[in-house]
Amino acid sequence: MGSSRTPLKSLDLSFLRAALQAMAEGITLADSSGRIIYSNPAADLILGRPPSDGDPDSWAEYYGVFQPGTNDSFPTAGYPLVRALAGEETSGVEMLIRNPAVPEGTLISVAGRPIRDENGVIEGAAVVFRDITTLRNAQAELQEALFELQDLQSQKSELTAFLVHDMKGPLTTILANAELARFADLTAMERDLGTEEILGVGRTLHRMVLDLLDIRTGEDGRLEPHRELIHLGALMRSVTSGGSLLGYEVSIETTGPLQIMADPDLVRRVLGNLVDNCVKYGPAGGRIWLDSHVDKDGSALISVRDEGPGVPSDLREVIFEKYSRLERGTGRRRAGSRGLGLRFCRIAVEAHNGRIWVEDNVPSGACFRVELPGKPLSSESEPPP
Repeated sequence: MGSSRTPLKSLDLSFLRAALQAMAEGITLADSSGRIIYSNPAADLILGRPPSDGDPDSWAEYYGVFQPGTNDSFPTAGYPLVRALAGEETSGVEMLIRNPAVPEGTLISVAGRPIRDENGVIEGAAVVFRDITTLRNAQAELQEALFELQDLQSQKSELTAFLVHDMKGPLTTILANAELARFADLTAMERDLGTEEILGVGRTLHRMVLDLLDIRTGEDGRLEPHRELIHLGALMRSVTSGGSLLGYEVSIETTGPLQIMADPDLVRRVLGNLVDNCVKYGPAGGRIWLDSHVDKDGSALISVRDEGPGVPSDLREVIFEKYSRLERGTGRRRAGSRGLGLRFCRIAVEAHNGRIWVEDNVPSGACFRVELPGKPLSSESEPPP
C-alpha cells in the first residue's frame, strides 16, 4: 500500500490552527519585533491572561513573571522568546507566573525556537510551555520523604551503636563478677555484694530494653498504663535501694496522701531513669533528693533533684527528644549515648495524661518534676511492711 500522508505544504491553515488550539501545552508566536501574533487557549489558561499587546519589557508586570522561589521579576533578556528572536534555542527554562488569575503561582517550563524564512532570516519566534507546578511539588515531597527516610536510617544505625555502647559496661560488670565468683575464694559478704551488683546491672539492662519497646509503643499511641494503687513512699524507696547508689546521700520526703492510682511499673522506671540521670551528671557521692506531694484532688507532684551543673534553659525541651543527651553545663551533645531514658520518661508520663519538665535546683543542679493525675484511695497510709 502506498503512503496516504498529506504533504505539509498542502495542509489547510484551519487544520493547523485547530491542532494548535487542541494542544495541552501553551504555544505563543511572535513576529520579529516581539509582538505576540498568536496564543492558543492553553497558553491563555496557564498564564492567566490573554495575549499582551505590549513589548517584552511590559510582560513581567502584565503576566506577573518572576524568578522561581523569589519575588524578583524575571529579566526580560532571559525570556526564551526574546532569546529566540536573537537566534538562540532554549529549553527547560523555568519561570513563575503569579497574577490575580493565578495568585498561588504557576511554575512553567519553557522552550523557545527562532522562526526563519527560506534564507535563514529570523522572521519571528515560537515558545512552547507547560505547567510543571504539580510535578515540582511532587518532587519536593518525594525529596522530603527521602530525607526523612535517610534520617530514620541514620537514627537506626546510631541507635544500634548507642545500645551496644550502653550495654557493654553492664555486661562487663556481670561477666567480671561471675568470673570472680567462679574462681576466687570469696567470703559470703563479698559473694553477696557481687550478686547484688549483678542484679543491679541486670535490672538496668532490663529497663533499657523495656524503655526502647515502650518508646516505640508510646510513639504509636498504644502505650496504655495499667493503673493500680501504689504507695509513692514505698515505690521511691524501692527505686533508691539498689547498689548503684552506694556512697550517695539519698533523701526521700513525702507529704499529703501517699497512695495514688497509676501504673507502678511505668512510674518506677520513670523514677529509675531520673535517679540514674542524677548519678550520671551529679558529683560522685553527691546528694539526691526525691520528694512527692499528693493533693486532695488526686494529682501527684514528684521531684527528683541533684547537685550537678543543671540544664540550660534553652535546652530543657531538647533533652526529652529521642537520641538526644547533653553534656550538662556545656549544652553539647554527648557522643555515644542512646538518649532514650528521658524520652521514655516523657512518653510514660504523658500516657498517664501527666507532664514532665526540668528546672533549676536551688542552689545548684537540676530538678526534674513529674505531675501525675491520680485518685488517692486514702487520706493517709503507712508504708507497707
